[in-house]
Amino acid sequence: MRIVYNEGFSINPEKTRVARSNARQEVTGIVVNSHMQISKEKRKQIRQQIYYIRKYGLESHLERIEENRANYLNHLLGQINFALFVNPKDEEMKEYFDTVKTIMKNQNE
Repeated sequence: MRIVYNEGFSINPEKTRVARSNARQEVTGIVVNSHMQISKEKRKQIRQQIYYIRKYGLESHLERIEENRANYLNHLLGQINFALFVNPKDEEMKEYFDTVKTIMKNQNE
């Protein structure tokens, strides 16, 4: 803390909290407990989108969620890429990345 004050900064106690080892330690939306990972909620959301795309097909999924964006797959791919940026060893996200890239490739043919 001395470094913070020596550099002319101060710590805002309203924005400071202690996260114990048994609680989720999250910094700027990234969970940093044992290894860096996106939040469980975000992972479940991505997993669910991929599941419905695989089960019902992309068009049916888009109708079901009433999605009108033309760049939906790019948006989903961006979320997956962010998860892989945070944790490059995430095999589940690698699989989802391949799934979305295959769908995008098939759409362009």
